[in-house]
Amino acid sequence: MKRTARALAGMAAVAVLAGIPATAQAAPVSGKAEAAEWTLHFDGMSGTPSPADAYSHWSGTCPVPNDYLDVDVSGNALHGFLSLVPCTSEGTYRFALLHYGYNKRDVQVEKGQKYTGTFAPKRHPEKTGRATAVIE
Repeated sequence: MKRTARALAGMAAVAVLAGIPATAQAAPVSGKAEAAEWTLHFDGMSGTPSPADAYSHWSGTCPVPNDYLDVDVSGNALHGFLSLVPCTSEGTYRFALLHYGYNKRDVQVEKGQKYTGTFAPKRHPEKTGRATAVIE
């Protein structure tokens, strides 16, 4: 019975979060030439089995194929860090950040908010970069 209640609560959280736009406009931060190749896209939010928590989903391009990244994303309603995010052979990445208590907070992801990603490649530290996403 408890498992069913948690599953239903998680599904309700996903339904609530489904109203958030799932696209973002990426704007690379100017600086080093290689930094222009970093992009950050907000792919939306999803629920967890806990109705209080949520995942934010991110993707983009990276100029260091076959490397691993330390990624820090910060902005108005979200902040998170993830290590060992793979940059594929095609130069793309995708990851999700878990935000404990997100659905209990006063500040939520909204249109117009700006999020900055900082990327630190493990094998190519000279290609550290940044990119910005604006929620549409």
